[in-house]
Amino acid sequence: MLPTKQLNAREWDPASESLAEALKLSLRILKWIMALLIILFLGSGIFMVEQHEVAMVLRFGKIQGTMADRILKPGLHWTWPYPLSEVVKLPMGRVHTMKLDGFWYREPLVASKGNQEKIPDTLDPETEGYCLTADANIIHSQWQVRYTISDAYLYLAKSNDPQTLLQNIVEETIVEAMAGFPIHDALGRSDDLRRLLHLKLQDKLNYLELGMEIQGLDIIQIAPARQTKDAFESVLRAEREQEKKIEEGKNYRTQLLNKAQAEASTLVAQANNYALEIQKEAESDARYFAMLCEEYRRHPEIFKEERYQKIAEEIHDKVQELFILHEQQQRELRIQLNRNPELYRVKPQLKED
Repeated sequence: MLPTKQLNAREWDPASESLAEALKLSLRILKWIMALLIILFLGSGIFMVEQHEVAMVLRFGKIQGTMADRILKPGLHWTWPYPLSEVVKLPMGRVHTMKLDGFWYREPLVASKGNQEKIPDTLDPETEGYCLTADANIIHSQWQVRYTISDAYLYLAKSNDPQTLLQNIVEETIVEAMAGFPIHDALGRSDDLRRLLHLKLQDKLNYLELGMEIQGLDIIQIAPARQTKDAFESVLRAEREQEKKIEEGKNYRTQLLNKAQAEASTLVAQANNYALEIQKEAESDARYFAMLCEEYRRHPEIFKEERYQKIAEEIHDKVQELFILHEQQQRELRIQLNRNPELYRVKPQLKED
């Protein structure tokens, strides 16, 4: 009976009872804490996709969802928190910029005794970037690529590092494009080189389905090897001067042609107007002459007398003296042409003493 009594004593021990209550309370608090942690953990999976953004959920590195719902549009979304899932947000419509200077020389200029910068005699291929042109010349260049993400799924699915992949593709395309241009064309026709490179680069991206679209390709700097820079610049200056003179000549020729065409058009218009006036005058004279002929046929004597009187009236105001002779008058007529004998007389010059 002693063990039973000891057990009952322990059951009714106040210290044991307090300990049991404390343990129960601790368990309740622990459960609430665990529930709160679970709520916080699940709540951390809530995320917001902003405007001009899309998001995708990666679970153990794999994109989740079907083709219809794997791209999450702007708004509030939930997924299993990290490390179970990872949310990747991508800006759509934003233009990204990438600068490429791997084909530019990096070796610092060596100072000479005169404390002036000196160009190295040779090029170090281990530290300096360059390309080879179609005529086996060395050319340096710096580029800037502007691109946008056109397909977020392809952008993430095709590569773990899309920017590095894009940089490698651009550098490969630059090497290929440079190899098809002689150095004078690459330096003097940089716009043609840039357009060709743009087309080739976009074709490669479309073929590889990388989900990127090239918005622009800019040449920051392009130059021949520093050791031959002065010679190339003198040739380019001469070519630019030649092109300038040719362009000036073409502009001058165009101005002369436009001026000549304008003058020719004016002369032709004046000639046509003059011909039209002459034609109208001739037609008017012909009608008037036909009318006179008709009057003469009807009354010849009256017509002659009227015409004679009309002509006499017309010339009366134009002369100082008018002599009218009739056929019936038989007399001598003398006309003194110069009534002032001193008018045209040349006076002798007096000799000087």
